[in-house]
Amino acid sequence: MEDYIYDVYICYSQKDYFDVQGNVIPGNEITRILQALDEAGISYWINKESIFLGDNLEETARSIESSRIFLFLSTQNSNHNSIWAPHEIAFACNLEKIIIPVRIDPTKYSKKIKFSIVDLRYIKYYENPSQGCVDIVRIIQQQLEIIKKKEEGERIQEEKHKRRKEFYRENERIREEVRIQEEEYKRREEFFREEQKRRIQNELEIVKKKLEHLEERRTILEERQRQLEDKQYLPCAHSPGSSSPQKEDSNRSIHSGISAIVGGIGAIVGGIGGSAGFMAKKVKKLIDKTNVSFSALTNNIPTTGNVLSSVFAPAEVRRGSHMLVQVYLHLPEETNKVQTLAQEADKNAKRRDYIPLQCQLKNGDKVDVHMSIYGENLLMSDKKSVVWQGSFTKCSFDYLLPKDIDVEQLSCKAMLSVNGNPVGEMIFITKVVEKPRQLNPEIFSKQYQKIFISYAHQDEPKVEQMARAYKAQGVDYFFDRHYLQPGDVFPLKIQEFIDSADLFILCWSANAANSDYVELERKRALERAYPKIKPIEKAPLRIYPMSIEPRAELPADMRDTYNFDII
Repeated sequence: MEDYIYDVYICYSQKDYFDVQGNVIPGNEITRILQALDEAGISYWINKESIFLGDNLEETARSIESSRIFLFLSTQNSNHNSIWAPHEIAFACNLEKIIIPVRIDPTKYSKKIKFSIVDLRYIKYYENPSQGCVDIVRIIQQQLEIIKKKEEGERIQEEKHKRRKEFYRENERIREEVRIQEEEYKRREEFFREEQKRRIQNELEIVKKKLEHLEERRTILEERQRQLEDKQYLPCAHSPGSSSPQKEDSNRSIHSGISAIVGGIGAIVGGIGGSAGFMAKKVKKLIDKTNVSFSALTNNIPTTGNVLSSVFAPAEVRRGSHMLVQVYLHLPEETNKVQTLAQEADKNAKRRDYIPLQCQLKNGDKVDVHMSIYGENLLMSDKKSVVWQGSFTKCSFDYLLPKDIDVEQLSCKAMLSVNGNPVGEMIFITKVVEKPRQLNPEIFSKQYQKIFISYAHQDEPKVEQMARAYKAQGVDYFFDRHYLQPGDVFPLKIQEFIDSADLFILCWSANAANSDYVELERKRALERAYPKIKPIEKAPLRIYPMSIEPRAELPADMRDTYNFDII
């Protein structure tokens, strides 16, 4: 941001202030204007040191650079007799200063000056000097307020950018810490596994030796049993097929020892699994905690409005088949109920998770749903209306896809208007396939944030109501009677706003068809919209055309692509 010293730089002819002897002319209009600026507390720079303004060009240029506004006092002398006024105005134009022309007398601009300020509104001071002083102070204060708000906005953006950079640095630091901790836990877990593996090997060697020892004991006992049977030393109470109590006790002892050993191995392996699982859970818990924090910082999207809109439509459709699109308006707590109703109409209907389009509605508001389906060109355009009564409501669109259509996908757009004013859109893609499998598409919702209203001045009474509605909603909009101020350069302001807008409303009529400004605005909008930019979801600007009285033939480059709403 630039550091300014003065609010206003005053460009004038010193012949209107000094007489030929260099004395101040009594009762001159320059003095009157300076007095009004002083009383309003507006700081300014004016050269009153010399009869010849060009004596100190360096100071003059520095003063223009250090001023927020350039005030040109237009007179016969400053227009046609001043050598330096055209140069000062050209220099201010190069610096993109706000220039406010004030006609002290009705003299028309010279050719040199007219070239620089032909598009600027001027103040007719000569008609009423007292009111002219008031107008000068008022307009300068308005422009200063706009400039200071812009400077404050730039300062806020710089602070946001700084905070964002700090956030990214902090996020990278957290990620690096998580990565280091993950590597540390992996290293410890690997060490733990190797250590447990070595311990298991030792335990298995011990078990193996115990099993070999028990096997030797069993072999010895079986050998002794055979010797006893050969010598017939068995007690008479036992039949030849029975086992001796000594043998049963020995076998029971052997099996008990083996079971104990196997149980010990199970306990060892179980202990290893439990420890490894515990370490894995700790790592996962730390990573999950970090991810949640990051998600909370980046996805904290504030919601506005209390009515949601949901679209239910197929993600894939077959040529020659019907495509049903359902658009619901509902409260957040009615989402599950709307899902059920949509599936009753279409068993495959299911809403994807997405950030819904939200609206502020009151009972009795009329909501228009403009449905457009595009292939290579506009295939279907329809509008249906519902009235919000405080609970869910819907409208449906049924489109029969031709059997011979040669496209791979359909670009679909549902635009919502509240009481005739567009507020947002929902876009989704439906693929054209032979065997549909996917049930529902991914929906992209967008609420319009910056709106340009293009119209002819003769149609202002019909259009101004729309502008007032957007103003009441707090939406950033362009309506020249509300937006432009004295000193604004019309073409530059219009181009800048269209280039940053996301919705262009074209009020087409016989008056608009004959308006050069409407034509320039329309052409500029088409450069940023469909079909210049395809597919439609990639275009940064949406065009909402409407036909109003007195009606005119639709523009040739739009009538096959856009459906004009009849108002």
